[in-house]
Parts: sequence; structure tokens; C-alpha cells
Amino acid sequence: MDWFAGLIGAIIGGVCSLQATSMQLRKQDKDLKSLRVEEVNNAVAIIKSFLIHEIKLNLGDMKWLEPYFALEYGSKEHKSIFNKRDLSFVEYEKVKYKLLEINTIEMLEVIEIYAMFKMFLGHKNREHLSDFSEAEFNYIVHRYKSGNDIVEKYFEE
Repeated sequence: MDWFAGLIGAIIGGVCSLQATSMQLRKQDKDLKSLRVEEVNNAVAIIKSFLIHEIKLNLGDMKWLEPYFALEYGSKEHKSIFNKRDLSFVEYEKVKYKLLEINTIEMLEVIEIYAMFKMFLGHKNREHLSDFSEAEFNYIVHRYKSGNDIVEKYFEE
């Protein structure tokens, strides 16, 4: 009979342990979700406070290229287009390490947009749109469009 009481005690202890573990996991999940919400809010605040105006200015400096971005890669017009080299990175340089800490889609898009700005500034031997590979050209065009989408999104709010 002692073994039976021991078995019942072990079963009750196991069930209680499972319930306690389940409750702890739910609490951790809730904490992670609230942390994630806080991360997204931080991302939006950084974009709105520091970067959106700089992105808008940089995209404005590139606006004259829109008709050329619409042309097919390798178009003869791309050989006569010179890159403009006066894009700003001041605000980005202030917060770029914080951007890497915040793992959100918005932050990834912003980092990619700034990567496009840096790519667009290019090297000494890249002064025409035709100097970019097709993949680089498509990357620039795509990130230019996503930059405009972000500007519209954050200036509408």
C-alpha cells in the first residue's frame, strides 16, 4: 500500500510541475510579446524622430533619376547619367548601431535603403548608371521605391 501512496504522490507532483512549467512558459511568452511590441515602437520612434527627414532629403536628391529607373537595365540613356554625390548620412551615423539592435522589418528596410544610398554614391569608377551590374541596378531601383513607401507611410501618420 505504501508503494501506491508513493505512486499517487509522484503523479500529483508531476501534474503540478507540468502546470507550473506551463504557467511560467505562458508568462515568458507574454513578456517576449510585450518586449517585441516595445521594440517595434522603438523602431518607429527612431525612424520618425531621426531618419525620416534625412531619407526624404536623400530621395529628393535622387528624384531626377526616376525616369531612368523606369527604363530597362542597360538602356543607352544609363550611359549618359552621372551620379549625384551629395547624399546625407549624418542622422543615420548617429543611430546605426541602435538600428542593428532592433530586429524589425522596418529597421531592415531602413538599413537597406541606406545601403542603397551608399551604393549609389559608389566608387570613383561608378559615375554612370550603366556602371552598375544588373543586380545592383535592380537593388537601387527597388530600395528607392521602398524608401518612398516609407516616407509616405511615416509622413501620413
